Amino acid sequence: PHPVKGVPFNPEEMLRLYDRLVDPDLTIRRITIAACNLVPEDRIPEEAPQQLDLFTDYAALEKQQKADAVMAEKEKRLQRTALALHGKYGKNALLKGMSLQEGATARLRNEQIGGHRAGDSTSGSGG
Repeated sequence: PHPVKGVPFNPEEMLRLYDRLVDPDLTIRRITIAACNLVPEDRIPEEAPQQLDLFTDYAALEKQQKADAVMAEKEKRLQRTALALHGKYGKNALLKGMSLQEGATARLRNEQIGGHRAGDSTSGSGG
């Protein structure tokens, strides 16, 4: 394993992994994603030791790493901007287009406490 910074979430890759690993005949009720061994970004070493080999094009690798660093910084700025907009205008200030489709629940969940109808007697919990 090697340290990474700000890896963007890739839903397509998650769906491919899900389709590969999950038995389609079983009912899935919950999926949990965990992040382990997290450290503050300022504690990640810039230059960690690296095992070299004869088959890697290190010039191309360095070029790719520079491009990745530019994209990571762009993603970080985008995330900061999104957080600032959410802080100023609320959670529904920025939504993905699919959250505006009929039947989408993101806008409604954003207005609820923890994504649930806390204290709502019509939530079907009996009584």
